[in-house]
Amino acid sequence: MAGIARPLLLVAAGGMAGAISHRLAQRSSHPAAISGLSLVAAAATYRATDPHGERGSARSREVAGVGVTALVGLASLLAPRRAGTRILAVGWLAHAGFDAVHHRNSSSRLPDWYPAVCAGFDIAVAAQLMRSAPARVQP
Repeated sequence: MAGIARPLLLVAAGGMAGAISHRLAQRSSHPAAISGLSLVAAAATYRATDPHGERGSARSREVAGVGVTALVGLASLLAPRRAGTRILAVGWLAHAGFDAVHHRNSSSRLPDWYPAVCAGFDIAVAAQLMRSAPARVQP
C-alpha cells in the first residue's frame, strides 16, 4: 500500500490543480481557447524539457504527438460548442494516458513526480469539460 500512496497523492494534487485551472479558465472570455492552448502546452512540455532525450523514430513520434494535440485543440475551436468541448475532453484524457506510459529519460529536466501530477490535472480538466458541455438540444 505504501508504494501506491505517493502516486495517488500526486494524482490527487494534480486533480485539484486541474479543477481550479478549469474554473479559472471558465471565468475568461475564451475558455475553450485557453483549454485548447493549455492542452498543446501540456503536450509540448515533455518535448521542451528533454530536447536531447529521444532520437530517431521515438523523437518523431513525440513531435507528431504534439502536432496531433495542436490539431485536436484547433478542431475543438472550429467545431460546434458541444462537440468542441467533448473533443477537448478526449484530448485531455488522451494526454493523461500519455502521462501514464511516458518513459522519462535521464536527460529530462522534469522531476519524477511530474507525470503523475500532470495525469491528475488532465483527468480533472477532462471531467470538468464533460460536466460543462452544453446539453443536447431536443427537437
